[in-house]
Amino acid sequence: PIHPSFCTATTITTSHENLCCIMTNASSSCQTLRRHVCLFGTSANPPTGRGGHVGIVRALADLKAYDEIRVLPVYQHTFSEKRNQLLSFDHRVKMCQLAFGGIPSVVVSRAEYDSWHQQAKAVSDPDDLAKLRVGTADLLEMLQSQEPTSTFSFCLGADTFMDLTSWKWRRAKDVIKLLEGRLVVFMRRQKEVDQEKEQQQQQQQQQRRRLQREHAAASLLPSRVGAADFPHLRGRVLFRRIGGAATEQPQPQAIRALRTGSQPAADP
Repeated sequence: PIHPSFCTATTITTSHENLCCIMTNASSSCQTLRRHVCLFGTSANPPTGRGGHVGIVRALADLKAYDEIRVLPVYQHTFSEKRNQLLSFDHRVKMCQLAFGGIPSVVVSRAEYDSWHQQAKAVSDPDDLAKLRVGTADLLEMLQSQEPTSTFSFCLGADTFMDLTSWKWRRAKDVIKLLEGRLVVFMRRQKEVDQEKEQQQQQQQQQRRRLQREHAAASLLPSRVGAADFPHLRGRVLFRRIGGAATEQPQPQAIRALRTGSQPAADP
């Protein structure tokens, strides 16, 4: 949990049915004449529509609480398995410009790129450069130094918020201190969470059934027999569906051929 000194929570109702928003700690600096900027970071691989990224940014615009909503496409993902799946940075920036271009007060920024290259200037060794990780705290420090009259808030999803407040982020405590607790957290409604869990369970059940069918087919072969021993059977169907039903039975000709090593008769 976040330490009480970091922030207090205030509930905000939005007009979007699929979004629930909580804003934390409206700081006393909000009462001064400063420019208020809400940062929204996203991999944008690709940006999603009204039920996702576009819906969140529209909800932020509807709050009328910010002079600018700044969309920040990720330059390099922290996790290597996700980083290697990203489209080019320039391409994702252009997709964001198309997705968010019609929303008032929204700016698509290349600040993540600038932050990474600013940190990279201090690294001379190529191996160290390949390992370089630039986080949200580094980004905030750069933006605050460039825009001293701006007050920054940060928008993130509920799962990401839990990771941040469990200190899983790089320099997580510095992130919250730099923001002075100004966080906007979007939570998916429970119905959507339940639907996603149900879909995952269905996919897992389908995978288990497929593995069971594959295991049943393999058990029909003698343990010493391998596919390499019968090249003439490669690609042949060993199972047939009966009457369109889900029940599957082995084709006798193919099984006999596997057991005896003979050439099977043509499939009926």
